[in-house]
Order: sequence, then C-alpha cells, then structure tokens
Amino acid sequence: MKKNLIILSLLVLFFGCSSSNNINKLQTTEIEISTDHVMMSQKNTVIAGVKSLLADELQKKKLASFLYQDTWVYGIQSTPRWPNKLEVKLSEHQPLARWKNEGYLTHSGLIINPSENNLDLVLVTLTGIENKKFQLLELSRNIQSQLNRYGENLAEVDLSPLGHIKATTTKGVILVFNVKDFRDQLERLEDFISFELISGRLDDIKNLDLRYKNGISVLYLDKEI
Repeated sequence: MKKNLIILSLLVLFFGCSSSNNINKLQTTEIEISTDHVMMSQKNTVIAGVKSLLADELQKKKLASFLYQDTWVYGIQSTPRWPNKLEVKLSEHQPLARWKNEGYLTHSGLIINPSENNLDLVLVTLTGIENKKFQLLELSRNIQSQLNRYGENLAEVDLSPLGHIKATTTKGVILVFNVKDFRDQLERLEDFISFELISGRLDDIKNLDLRYKNGISVLYLDKEI
C-alpha cells in the first residue's frame, strides 16, 4: 500500500561524512530515545535504524524507507550532545482505528501496516473503500456517542459500496443504517435508547435495523417485535 511519509530532520553533522573513524565513534555513542507519547516502536529497532542511517551515507534512502515503513516512526529529530551522546526525538503515528484487520488509520490520515503491530490497542475496526476512510471514522464516532449512553462499545463498522452501514458492538449487537438517511436514523437511535433506558431491555437487544422510514426493526434475544 502506498504511503506518503513525512520526515522531520535527522542531523548527521555529529558524524560528518562516512568513514571508519566515524563508524568507530558511532559504536561508543549513547543514543537516547524520547517521544511525547508511550513509545509504540521497539526501541532496539529504532536505535539500530538510526545507527544505520548515520553510519552509511550511501544507504540512507534504503534504510530510511525500512525505518519509516516497518515501525510506527513518523519523524525523527536528533541533537548531538558532547562528547558521545545523541538525543533522538521520535514522532510516531497515532492510530485512530484499525483498518480491515490489516493496518491502522492514523492521525495524519495515513493507513500504515507496521511489522510491530502486536500491541494491545483497543480500537474500532473500520472496513470499506479506502477513499471513504474519513467518512467511516466519523460514522463510527457518531454511533459510539450514542452507545456511550449505556456503556456499550463498537468493535467494527463496515461501509458497503451500496452505502449500507453495519456496526457491531463488542457484545455482538448489530446495528444497521444507510448513509443517505444516517442523520435521521441516528436521531431515531437516540430516541430508542432513551426509551429503553427506562424499560431496562437494552442488554436484551441482538439486532437493530434503522433503515425503515418511520420505525426500527428490533430483534431481542428472545423474540422479534
């Protein structure tokens, strides 16, 4: 998958041009990594990538591609500290959602698939056409805002080419909408939840279809009404 990558700045003046002396110096250099968030990339992988970038001018383009495509790294900014320390500040992709169980939709609008993707991240999974990714994210947030009212969470939102929205909660409840009338259907869901908060039957719902013009089809665990 093609990705537009943003590289901040990697200062290599600390080592100058590649040479055996510089490589020897690099071996004894302390590299300190810091981020504004909890670090998602593996520290050893990043350090190895930074050392490779600094040690071999000719391989920078290839190594930069490896570092930026296979980790969570979004940008690198480094500052040399005398006598043998290099402070490296990482900017990392911040995932907003999973994408088709294959990658992540990030804060920058990119879809990435880092090799270090076994993190325990609680994210909704979005499935659909890639050029609809922002629409899908907005749909998921609107639906989740209603589910928050009774402590339910979205697990997946699927947008079909025909404009049908299938939202599945972590408890397996399925909600169905369509894009054309989504705002009206969302208001209908809001009213329905308000009513069921009083009735106490929200936990018994298995399926909600809101695509009807003036109503909702509700499948409860025991019967359909």
